[in-house]
Amino acid sequence: MTSSNVEAVGCSAKPSGSHDRTQQRALEIPFGHAFDRRGFPRANATDFQLHIFAALAQEERRLISERTKAALAQAKRRGVALGKNGNTLAAASRARAADFASKVRELLPDCWETMSYSELARSLNEAGLATINGNRFYPQTAKNLVTVLSSPL
Repeated sequence: MTSSNVEAVGCSAKPSGSHDRTQQRALEIPFGHAFDRRGFPRANATDFQLHIFAALAQEERRLISERTKAALAQAKRRGVALGKNGNTLAAASRARAADFASKVRELLPDCWETMSYSELARSLNEAGLATINGNRFYPQTAKNLVTVLSSPL
């Protein structure tokens, strides 16, 4: 492969004239007519070629995973606090839920502690209340509300 062939394969602009044929020939070298000009496999690629491509993709995924795990382990050894953003978001979410629960507490029926989650959800929906996200209450969202109300602040 000459240097002009390498340049033709690597260029992003649409080649014209003889460069077009040079690029096409450069793409045909590894697997015949397996790729089109954009580098996508042609519809007439053989099963063997597709199997090779799949095996290469699988190996690349494995290598990426190994590199990522090694980099995270190295960062952890250096003392970098991993997952800081997730912890910050979780704390903000808990604070938001506690604030919402304190506002809803005064609007709950008198015997809300003894109600089933289905009854509580039905009662909250009939009262016209909405969840923190503006949706209607379901047994699970009623349970989440009771959990927040029952937890120590």
